[in-house]
Amino acid sequence: MKTILILLFALVAMPTVGQEFSFTYHTDYPKLLVRTQEKADRLYYPKQLRRFVQNDTSLTDFEVLALLIGFTADKNYLAYPDLAVERSLYKLNDQGKYREAASKGRLFNKTHPLHQMTLIELSFAYHQLHKPDSSAYFGRQFHRIMVAMAQSGSGLHPDSALFSLTPIDGHNFIKKYLGAEIGSMSAGTDSHGNYLDVLEYVSEEDGARLPLYFNIQHAAKQLKKQLRESNDKADATGQYPDRTKKL
Repeated sequence: MKTILILLFALVAMPTVGQEFSFTYHTDYPKLLVRTQEKADRLYYPKQLRRFVQNDTSLTDFEVLALLIGFTADKNYLAYPDLAVERSLYKLNDQGKYREAASKGRLFNKTHPLHQMTLIELSFAYHQLHKPDSSAYFGRQFHRIMVAMAQSGSGLHPDSALFSLTPIDGHNFIKKYLGAEIGSMSAGTDSHGNYLDVLEYVSEEDGARLPLYFNIQHAAKQLKKQLRESNDKADATGQYPDRTKKL
């Protein structure tokens, strides 16, 4: 119980002094998405991305969250297919292939600059390669995204789920940011039907458990669109996947 109370306090008190903001996915996500695509808006995605890549310390947590939202409209945002690339980076580091991980990670980062798993794997690879400046560069970006993510909701209720750019972000948030383990994993929806990942926070200290909610509606919506387009293409060509093969 003590650990749960500490976690509850941490999630509520996480915003940085002077940068507090409120965010409700159902109403704010579509508004911010539009703003990130308008050249005259201060949240215009390409302009803010340049600041992020330069590690501009004046970039606010709200602007980082807007950046994450803006990337969901980028042609390179393929939330589910991209998981394979990010997992391969983790595997390379796990095998001690740090140079390969750094090389592959940098190439992927050029088109996916806000993927937190890529950032932390790059930071780790460069740390192992004894390149502290490069390690710190990507580590700072990872931390900025985690803090912005932490401020996007409490994570304690479906309607206050934390914004997650990709389906792996919730795992990183619990394991690498909160320093806990993950118990049960399931899916759910908020009161507006937005798709959620539900991951159980498990304290390493005393085993205390608490479900945390992560909003990945944008990723789920994109996946449905990709499947629909694939089916439409199959209808047009008459070529369908072999359903006797295991997925």
